Amino acid sequence: MASRVGFLALIYFEVVSTLALLLGLPAANLFGVGKGVELAPDAASSAQAPKAEGGEHGFTEFMLSGLEVNVDRMRRNTHLTGGLIVAEAVMRDIAPVLGRQRAHEVVYEACRAAIETGTSLETQLLDHADLMDRLGADRIGQLCDPARYVGSAATMTRMVINSPARGTGDSRR
Repeated sequence: MASRVGFLALIYFEVVSTLALLLGLPAANLFGVGKGVELAPDAASSAQAPKAEGGEHGFTEFMLSGLEVNVDRMRRNTHLTGGLIVAEAVMRDIAPVLGRQRAHEVVYEACRAAIETGTSLETQLLDHADLMDRLGADRIGQLCDPARYVGSAATMTRMVINSPARGTGDSRR
């Protein structure tokens, strides 16, 4: 029984694959799929191909070479959520002041209110009397600034740059 099911599955696979080729290739030719795309002659042997050898940063340079950074657009994108993108970091930073559970409750309520009213996290936190008394408007504004939060990016970048060459490409280290 099992060998019959396996045989039928193999036949089904072959028939469906053949039909896909018979329909797909003429359709690709008809619609001109890939026309106008120019590929490098042999990128694998090209001098500009990324290097994956340990210690070399060629691959990273290759990947980032076409990256365009639009700081104003990035700033607008981070403000689309009304500051909610920094809620976890704000909660972490006010936990020493209010206590962890209370900080969670305050930030959660501020996020909920910001969503319901169409305002920002900062606006809601500025309306919180206890937080205003303990931190003040300037500090709340600093905590809600997305530009302040780059996470561990700088530290991780330094670690990668300063790491010794691995040579073998063994990712288990």
